[in-house]
Amino acid sequence: MSAVAFLSGVCLANSGLGLVHGIASGLGALKDLPHGFICAVLLPHALRHNRAVAEPELRESLAAFLNEPPSASSVERGIAAIEELKRSLALPPDLRFLRLTQKDVKEVAAKSMGSSMSGNPVPMTVESVADFLSPLAC
Repeated sequence: MSAVAFLSGVCLANSGLGLVHGIASGLGALKDLPHGFICAVLLPHALRHNRAVAEPELRESLAAFLNEPPSASSVERGIAAIEELKRSLALPPDLRFLRLTQKDVKEVAAKSMGSSMSGNPVPMTVESVADFLSPLAC
């Protein structure tokens, strides 16, 4: 298990993470929630947020997730499949269940700006992370 955890860490460190992992780290510092849980809740929202600048990459990745050739509808269908998987696992659609205040959102945004955030296709600032989070968390 240690070897697998190490290898996954090496992969993640070299893959250029992004918005989901950055926020999961920042939110994890404020709330006692598993990192993977936060990532799962935020994933479809981050995919939509990044779509405008990463459409070709998302089309390829989500088509692979759907186990089909890439098409014009791969991104939306892939995101819909992720949302359906979340529903089947009884995961919340967003972070509103946490009842975060705007002050909390600003704190999470500030704590989210570690190295994970630097790999996001859309450059993010503390302010843009707070703007992204507010409708999902308040």
